Amino acid sequence: MNNSIKKGVVVAVILLFISVSVVPSTVGIIEEKTAFTGSMSPGYIQDLIDNASNGDTLYVGGSGPGNYTKIQDAINDSSDGDMVFVFNGTYVENVVVDKSIDLIGEDKNSTVIDGSGVGDVVYISADKVNVTGFTVQNSGYVAVAVFDLNGTLVDFFYDSGLEIRSNSNSVFGNIIAGYIFIKKSSDNSIFYNKIFSMVLFNSSNNVISNNNVSNRFIGISLYYSSSNIISENDIYSTGSGLSLYNSSNYNKIYHNNFIENVRNAYDDCNNTWDNGYPSCGNYWDNYSGPDYYWGSNQSMNGSDGIGDSPYNIAGDSNQDRYPLIEPYGMTKLTFSMGPGLGLFKFSGIIKNIGNKTAFNVQWKITFDGGIILIGRESSGYLLRPLLAGEEMSVSSGIAIGFGRIIITVAVWADNAPLVSKSIPGFLFLFFIKINPGG
Repeated sequence: MNNSIKKGVVVAVILLFISVSVVPSTVGIIEEKTAFTGSMSPGYIQDLIDNASNGDTLYVGGSGPGNYTKIQDAINDSSDGDMVFVFNGTYVENVVVDKSIDLIGEDKNSTVIDGSGVGDVVYISADKVNVTGFTVQNSGYVAVAVFDLNGTLVDFFYDSGLEIRSNSNSVFGNIIAGYIFIKKSSDNSIFYNKIFSMVLFNSSNNVISNNNVSNRFIGISLYYSSSNIISENDIYSTGSGLSLYNSSNYNKIYHNNFIENVRNAYDDCNNTWDNGYPSCGNYWDNYSGPDYYWGSNQSMNGSDGIGDSPYNIAGDSNQDRYPLIEPYGMTKLTFSMGPGLGLFKFSGIIKNIGNKTAFNVQWKITFDGGIILIGRESSGYLLRPLLAGEEMSVSSGIAIGFGRIIITVAVWADNAPLVSKSIPGFLFLFFIKINPGG
């Protein structure tokens, strides 16, 4: 046995399962995330260019004089703070981003970076890089895993659609027809992408949110990766939806939809699979618990859109304490004013007018103008989620003062955008009178 083997390092080459050049189709009940489409209007493109914070804009493709034909050539000529804008087209190249730049495609559906089946398609080695608006496809097909003699995984190397080896980057609004591989990196944001698969290795404090993840094999896997947030993703039609291994501890996982996976989740580490009550946990298509009760202990009579018993995660003793009864999605709230005359307090009604349960509903009431002695601002949250079509009343804290005032109410939830309403009124000591007519 030679010295290198005595040192305990064994290299195993693992062929990737399939070509990653085809984007999987979606399952019927899941809609692609639409909060950011990556399809930019000419006006939006121009706003990005006009507001480039520090540097110049370099153009790739299109018909402008001096435009580059290769993305890599533009990156090589760029400086930190510049923007590289890529017009629609297919660019057959392997791109290395080693500058702190914005790399922006004209349209994620028709601005394509094709790696021709070799290596990483996009490799980010610089900090503070923003990538948006691309289809990334045709990476290489081989991964390398390194184990010690005890069989413990000590390193990973992947041919990836997009690989990150740096910090504080944003990847959003893309179609990544291959792996996203994040290695020894932190404080990255991966959101509103359509993804084949994602692997985190020795990476912490990243946010993985609002992505569509779907393929026949692994969805998202973490190795030696801690303190990441994984939320609001649709993970479906995979062999293994979300898996955590090798001391991947203190990750927070909530508001994800797990649908039609062979195995929804595996966790042999120490992680949190919900966001507490009333923000709650994830949707699991194989959860069949009842919903007769509400509250942090699920002991109060009445439905709340949350299963009354936890969902057990395979692998160890982890649980989603508050599994969702229906898939997580956006909804809409309204606020209507209460009586025209109030004593000490101003009140109103929050209603969920959408078709999804609203989680962690919050409100703030502010009195502006006049002389406010007590109670200029008050805020709070509903004690339980608000079911679709349901309403609940709220009221401000005690208010005492004098004069004409403007009462502003803001309501929102984890999955409902902020709605604000202002109305004139009059405060006389502890009487509050509103004037809907202005």
